[in-house]
Amino acid sequence: MVSELGVPTTLEDSYARYMGKRFDEVMAAVAETIGAPLPEDFPERFQGRGLERFRGDLEPVPGALEFINDFAATPQCIASASSPARLQVCLEVLDLTASFGANVYSAA
Repeated sequence: MVSELGVPTTLEDSYARYMGKRFDEVMAAVAETIGAPLPEDFPERFQGRGLERFRGDLEPVPGALEFINDFAATPQCIASASSPARLQVCLEVLDLTASFGANVYSAA
């Protein structure tokens, strides 16, 4: 999406500049990269496009579902810095909503 704002950006560039950062840090870094304030609707479009990709392309890490199922009798939770909406989509796509129930916590 940064390329759409006029700064050609590769996948590798995106990993180096934005991966592992909180959403507000990513938005600030994108604004710095393009050298201008972001369009008002950019954060919402950015999040929406990310969730669309998750719905279509998200796959579990090999062995993760088996690991979760092997410990189904043990209380489990998810604690994440991801947004609640992102967590919900991930759990739905991976068919894990019932595995964690209300035990999903977001620091976002």
